[in-house]
Formats: sequence, structure tokens, C-alpha cells
Amino acid sequence: SIGRYIFRTTFGAFLLVLVSLTSAIWLTQALRDVDLMTGQGQTILTFVGITSLVIPQLIMVIAPVALVVAVAHNLHKLATDSEIIVMNGAGMRPWRLLQPFIAVTVIASMLLVAIGAYVAPESLRMLRRWISEVRADLVSNIVQPGRFIQIEAGLAFYIRERRPNGLLAGMLMDD
Repeated sequence: SIGRYIFRTTFGAFLLVLVSLTSAIWLTQALRDVDLMTGQGQTILTFVGITSLVIPQLIMVIAPVALVVAVAHNLHKLATDSEIIVMNGAGMRPWRLLQPFIAVTVIASMLLVAIGAYVAPESLRMLRRWISEVRADLVSNIVQPGRFIQIEAGLAFYIRERRPNGLLAGMLMDD
């Protein structure tokens, strides 16, 4: 039961640190890309979707740090509460104390292998595809028929009409 207790507290601390650090870093990354929503006229769902595709890469970087923090926190807690001394006094071998930490490390490693082998590459593919669609969709969403629209400094678009099949007729680009 001591092993389950150590495993639960370590794994809980690992998940807490991983989720909190990932969300904090994701938020800073998302704030850098807020111009996607404001400058390119995308919806909040597109913005959250595109920025959340970075989360698997963040987890790949943050998970080892979160594991070290969780193990150090749990060992410190066990030492300050004199639980390690009681375990040693009761005849518990050091290897038995180490087993729950090894179990959490193996689970975290399997999580990172799954994310690194499958989830992260697929999210990068989706991110590239979604960004190219957003950039291609810029002209059809922002540019309005009969108006000159300045996309950025030195780049303006004009279209005469937008046909029902999505074709833009009479397009003029001034750079």
C-alpha cells in the first residue's frame, strides 16, 4: 500500500505540473499568434484549433521536466514528513521505495513515445495544412468585391466579383 501511495502522489504531481506548465506555455504561444484572428479575420475556433496543435510538441519538451519536479517534490515531502525514516525503520528496502518512481517514469516514457511517434507528427501535418488553408482563404474571406483591400504594407487586392463556385473574377494585385 505504501508503493501505491507513492505512485499516486508522484503521478498526480506529474500530471499537475505537466498540465499547468503546458497550459502556461501554450497561452504564451497562443498570444503571439493572436494576429491570426485579428489580422486575418479567422474565427476564435480556428485560432484555438491552430494554436492547440502545438500542444504535443510542448508536452514532449515539458514532460521530462515535470517528471523530475514531481519526483523531487514527492521525495522532499516523504523526507520532511519523516516517512522515509519510518519506512527504513520498518525494514523496507530502498529498492521497494524506488519501484513506484520507476513505474511513473515508465508510464511517462510510454506517453512520450506515443506522442513522439504518432501524435506530434500528425499534429504538425495538420498544422501545416490548416495554416496553408488559412493563408489561401485570406483572399476569399478578406477581399470584398468592388473594394481595394490593403492586406499589408505595399500589398493591395481588388476583385470585380465573386462567382458562386468560389471563383474570383477580375482580380488585381498591386505590390
